[in-house]
Amino acid sequence: MPGAWWADAGQPGRSGLPARAADARAAHQAREGTSNICTAQVLLAVIAGMYAVYHGPRAWPASRSARIAWPAWLAAGLKQLGVVVENASWFDTLSIATGARTEAVHAAAAARGVNLRA
Repeated sequence: MPGAWWADAGQPGRSGLPARAADARAAHQAREGTSNICTAQVLLAVIAGMYAVYHGPRAWPASRSARIAWPAWLAAGLKQLGVVVENASWFDTLSIATGARTEAVHAAAAARGVNLRA
């Protein structure tokens, strides 16, 4: 049946519906120039979905609570040590003022397996 989604499934590089979906996505990206943004959004959605599937429904609220609470605990501890926390509110990212010590702070964190971004 010409025009059916399975009509070209036997051709090299074609596998029916998924190939048609990939063709449509590629055409959309070429037309709109959104390849990187589309890929990044899809990748994040897939990772989030697989995380939820792997850990199950009970793990998600605990993970969310820890992810939100940890920066607050860190900010409170840093303030007690005299470190200036630059942002007044946050979700999961703190900005701290390290001044001339930035490289030393990054090196010490990396040595302990902590990922900091400048």
